[in-house]
Parts: sequence; structure tokens; C-alpha cells
Amino acid sequence: LHKLAHRAPQPQPGAQESDEMSAQEAEAFITQRRNNSQGRLAEIAAVTKVQDVISRSGGNVVTIPAGATIATALEVLSNNRILSAPVMGATSGSLLGMVDMFDILSDVLSFYGQRKDVKLDSGDAYAIEVWCQDVKKLTEDGETFSKELISEVINRSDNNPLKTIQIDAPLTALMGELGQGLHRCIATDLNGVPTSIVSQSDVIRFFARNHHLLGPLGQKTLKELNLTNAMPASVHLNTRVLNAFHLMRQHSISAVAVVDASSVLMANISISDLRGINAQNFSSLHSTVGEFLLKFSPTTYLPPVAVHPDASLELVLLKLAVLGLHRVWVTDHEDRLLSIVSITDIVRTLAACMAFGAVGQGDGCNGSG
Repeated sequence: LHKLAHRAPQPQPGAQESDEMSAQEAEAFITQRRNNSQGRLAEIAAVTKVQDVISRSGGNVVTIPAGATIATALEVLSNNRILSAPVMGATSGSLLGMVDMFDILSDVLSFYGQRKDVKLDSGDAYAIEVWCQDVKKLTEDGETFSKELISEVINRSDNNPLKTIQIDAPLTALMGELGQGLHRCIATDLNGVPTSIVSQSDVIRFFARNHHLLGPLGQKTLKELNLTNAMPASVHLNTRVLNAFHLMRQHSISAVAVVDASSVLMANISISDLRGINAQNFSSLHSTVGEFLLKFSPTTYLPPVAVHPDASLELVLLKLAVLGLHRVWVTDHEDRLLSIVSITDIVRTLAACMAFGAVGQGDGCNGSG
């Protein structure tokens, strides 16, 4: 606004100079540009191809051979800082499916579920406590877990089935898939050969780069878009980390908030923190959330990125894109946890807007939260 104010027409000789007036003119200029751009994003999205959205830093597809062990697969995911990868047939070289951290988590919890006195979906804190106390059993389970073939856990979670899309397909087609909760698709050339992976994060970056075309929709708040209604799962620092991971699997969520006794947001633990698990440290699952984070993800103790319910869609898009986040937490002005907004929520909202032809207008495209 300050720079635009200095570019505003200079007052005529004798006229009263006013910095306040210049700022008002600048704000009016921005508002006019925003209103004039309404509807243009939907048009651009319709002619944009999938290949135009794929991250420039992405490129080659990281794959895992079907004969690899879970230990090897986790190493591949961790080294490439990714949460999923296609599994390729050893002899055929064809795609067998996708494996992601939810599949790995489901496999970890299957050891806990093998106890005769435990029902996996019950979330029985006492039963988890009993299992976690048996460090010897945890160590043995860790050895078995690490040696399992990755092909045995493909889409075990039923969260991310294998989906492909041609690189010349329109962005609107991709939005139709990702808007339903699918996290990523494999982009192929015209011959069906995988060339890259396109994810919800790529879509977020595309809309962030073109945020000026959102029009009035970009200025709508999370609350106005009904994106603050989700009740986030939360744990405390002294909660068993297995309980936190169980919550993720039970509710099909990728992260859990860590709060204090007053519900003040302190940290978060996500499914990506599980990438460091191997045969040697499998018994770390008996530790508390606080202990686990210090060992596997010390940077998680940094204050999580949070916004207030009155934050604009444009602001949240920019935060997600620039910081490479999968979610932002929603808190009140005393940092107490209120809700969570994931990239799935944002993509779903934008997809709905485009379906209603309301991008830039803000009508008929409220999110479900």
C-alpha cells in the first residue's frame, strides 16, 4: 500500500496533501484490480495442463521395487523427503500400486492388533499401554516389521489407491480427483509411461502463484468458507506416541495437535514423523509423544503454523505454499486450539468453486470444513 500510495497521482498545487488519502487511493486501486479479475482463475484453470502444475523441483518419479523390504522403503521415503511412492513389479516393470505412510502406519498397528485381548479399532489406552511396556516384544516385532516386503502393504490403509492422469489433461480434471480427498496422482505421458507425481501440494502452489486472480473469493475468511468446523484430534506431551498414531489411523488424518492442559497449541506430530522407525528403534513406540518428537523430529517443537478464523483464503494459500505445509492449525487469540485446515480442505473448496463457476465470486463454493 505504501509503494502504491507513492505511485498515486500527485495533488495539484494548492491542494492539501494527505498521506491518508494516498493510502485510500492505493487500497481502492487494489480492490478494483481484485474485482476485475473475478472469474479469470476458472478460465485459466480450464486451459492449464497437469504438466504446468507439477513442481519444477520434482521431475523424476521415485519408485520402490516390489521386492524391497519395509526398512528399505522407509529409507527411500526419508531420503527423498516424500510420503509415498509407486511400487514397481520386479520383472514386469509395471506399476503395482502406491505405498504411503498410512500403509506403513497400518502395518505398524497390525502388530498391536495381533494381541488377542485387543481390538484394533477400540483405541484401548490400557491395551496399548500393556503392549508398549513389553519392550522385548516390541523389539521382536520391529525385526519382523522391517523384513516385510513392501508389496505386502500396498494400499493397506485404503487411503490412497493408485490413480494415473495424463500430463496433458486439464487442471480441472485433476481437481476433480484431488477434490475428493485423493492426495496424489501419477502423471503419465501419452503412452502411459509414468513421468512424475502430481499432488495436492502442486495444486496449492499453482493457486498461490495465481492468488491475485482469486478475486473477492481470496478475501473470504476461513470462517466464511465454513473451513473452521473440523474438530482436530489432540494429545498431550506425556501421551503414548502409539496412541497419537492410532488416532491418525482411526480418523484417517495425517497429524495430531499437541496441546497443554489449557488446550494451548504447543506442537504437532504427523505421520511423516514415523519415517525414522526401523528394527533398531521400533521399541521407541513405547515412548511418550514428547520423547518421540525430541528423538525423531526435534524441529516439530517449533511453534506450529497457526492462523485465526478470520484469516483470508489468500493468506492461508500463501502460507501453505511458501512454507511447504500440509495444514495450518486454527487458534483463538490466546493460542488455544480451535480447528485445523488441511490442503485437502482447500483443494476441495477450490474444486467446488470451479464446479459452480464461482471462483472470484465466492458464491456456492463454501467448504465442508
